[in-house]
Amino acid sequence: MHRKANKELNHKIMESCLERDAMMESAKLLGIARGNTLIFDSMDETNVFMDFAVNEYKVEGKNAIETL
Repeated sequence: MHRKANKELNHKIMESCLERDAMMESAKLLGIARGNTLIFDSMDETNVFMDFAVNEYKVEGKNAIETL
């Protein structure tokens, strides 16, 4: 149940505030991108990726939340 809720929340966040380029660049920096595919070894990696992509990765000095 928690896994499904987490997956749905991550999907909503990606749709609402993450540009594809920022998402893919974050994945490359974290070493989880294989071409245009994201490869996760665990749910923990998914959570780390989402946290990094939303809060830490910056474009023109702003993270995804600051650009809303």
